[in-house]
Amino acid sequence: MIKKYFLFKDEVQEPVEQPVNISKPDSRREWFETNIFDESWDMKEKYEDELASLPWVQDFYIGVASEPEKSWQIYITCAHSKVPSMADLKKIFGVNISYFVDFVEKSIDEDSKRSKESLPCPSYLRGPISGDELCVQEGKGGYGAVGILTNDNEKHYATTCYHVCFKNDLPENDIKEGHKILMQDCANESKGCQGATCVYTTDQHTRELGRFCYGLYNDNHDIALIGLDRSINCSDMVKFLGEKSINPALASKKEVKDMLFEKKVLPIEIIRPVKIRGILFTATGVDVKRCPKYKRCYRIKIPDNTPSPSEGDSGSLVYLLYEDEKIPFAYLCMVIPGSDKENVYYCRSLNDSIEELIRKFQLQRRIKPCLRECSFDENNH
Repeated sequence: MIKKYFLFKDEVQEPVEQPVNISKPDSRREWFETNIFDESWDMKEKYEDELASLPWVQDFYIGVASEPEKSWQIYITCAHSKVPSMADLKKIFGVNISYFVDFVEKSIDEDSKRSKESLPCPSYLRGPISGDELCVQEGKGGYGAVGILTNDNEKHYATTCYHVCFKNDLPENDIKEGHKILMQDCANESKGCQGATCVYTTDQHTRELGRFCYGLYNDNHDIALIGLDRSINCSDMVKFLGEKSINPALASKKEVKDMLFEKKVLPIEIIRPVKIRGILFTATGVDVKRCPKYKRCYRIKIPDNTPSPSEGDSGSLVYLLYEDEKIPFAYLCMVIPGSDKENVYYCRSLNDSIEELIRKFQLQRRIKPCLRECSFDENNH
């Protein structure tokens, strides 16, 4: 454990933090993970809020730097015409933070009228779509995707995004207002989601599978569980996933961050009828100016000239390609349009959201992922 040392000028003054020895890569990693990450392996909320409050900060995320040595790094994009201040950062994080910050040059003036017109608003990836295999139908006719099936030894549930199940309209060009509406709905017993129906749809027919059961929407989560008809089970999910041989266990945030630190970026795939491949490049972050309340998301980039997520893909399962394994870890939520079509896609930890859902509703039975056929299926056949 790295200790902090303080020098006191007198007994009354506040302690002055002295730099600790973080010259070795292992020491740097230990310092960052001990001082910046919380017990959930996100940036500590106090730091997150204080960093977001700085007027010159437009966006920040945590990634991995390889030069001069491998280390966690906070990448900060400065607002237009604003000057970054290392002094501000040291007041928040302490003097050692100077080892762990890179300032990202912004390629477009997003504060100008021209930029606002040319750069679309961040948006949820909810419907409408057609010809999909498994989706959630809203009252207004929009669709989203199912990520995985889960069970509590009594019935199966399908996971998707909370915003997919919300049956009322959301503002098309105001993600901040949409976030506020969904927060209020979740606090009001999810009345806007009650009755949302999960359907199986093809070009030929539509079949009802189940209805909204539990949901959680706040700054850190955007998840819903659909209670499925007893005729739907893990074998249906295996067919939906195809021959992908996906690992049956969901990766925790710590496991994802350990893999990310090792590789710097991680290849991913998104389960859709057309295979979507991309790169996971962040551990967490906040787009301060465009969607400041949508926090603690992984960020994914999709290569040029390849299929990319579109409307109706919210809730889709995202898995890592790591050492010949396919490791499920997240569900797709949102697109952040960028300049030159360099879109960034946000996804959230599936394991973390399910665990928080269990805590919120004080569910007595453990909800487990079903990515292969389970004993619960066998007992009910």
